[in-house]
Amino acid sequence: MFMRNLVIFALIMLGVLPLSAQKSRVKESPIIKGKVLPTKCYTFAASEGKFKYSIKVDFPVGGNRHLRQNVQEWIQEYFSPLYDGDVSDIKGMILASYEYEKSECCGDFPCEFSFTFTKECENDKYVTYSFFVDEYGGGAHNITYKHGATFRVTDGRRFGWDMFTNKNRVLNIVKEELKRQYFNVATDTELWTIVDDFRDVVNNRYLPLPRTEPWITEKGVLFYYEEYEIAAYIYRAPFCVVSFDKLKEYMTPAARRLIE
Repeated sequence: MFMRNLVIFALIMLGVLPLSAQKSRVKESPIIKGKVLPTKCYTFAASEGKFKYSIKVDFPVGGNRHLRQNVQEWIQEYFSPLYDGDVSDIKGMILASYEYEKSECCGDFPCEFSFTFTKECENDKYVTYSFFVDEYGGGAHNITYKHGATFRVTDGRRFGWDMFTNKNRVLNIVKEELKRQYFNVATDTELWTIVDDFRDVVNNRYLPLPRTEPWITEKGVLFYYEEYEIAAYIYRAPFCVVSFDKLKEYMTPAARRLIE
């Protein structure tokens, strides 16, 4: 078995093995999960020298056409931005991503990528996905980051910062929840002690909104700061989940209808 896999891998690298045979290396689950947005799990793992790559995707295979296509396009944009084929071809996307990431790596240093797309929750109003990346490029430590997106079931519309009518009010709530949920501090002074030395903008006692778009979970809206965005690596990726009742008055009518 080992020798057979080695031969297959060599043929792929030489471009001898047909695309259909390459795609067979991507494994898919026989089970379809979900009623609103049916999905199948696709996995792939490969390595070459110091380059390692793995991915796991909950990929839409049914349901509302607009919803399905929007989620598929979101997945493609996040991990295979140069892929210009059919967005329903997840196996083609995965192989394109693998080849691209391999071409970007320097052979002298370890280079590892792990991607995970997860359907976090779904109901008859919305579907929420998350995208998690764990990468290592030979430095002192790995880097991780996470993104999410919420899609309206009826037409596939994606919701992010446009959920809110007053971002300043939302930011104040996020700051208080970060203090309580993540940093475990009681006062602004304690919070500034954590973040002051890291961002010049915070020296004015102003916490920026996360660069990452917020997304809806079953318990509330999740706000996520990437590593190094507002604090040193020791604090990793600060985040909080704010309950719907604290945000409703600052949400657009369309966003409120998703959670009511």
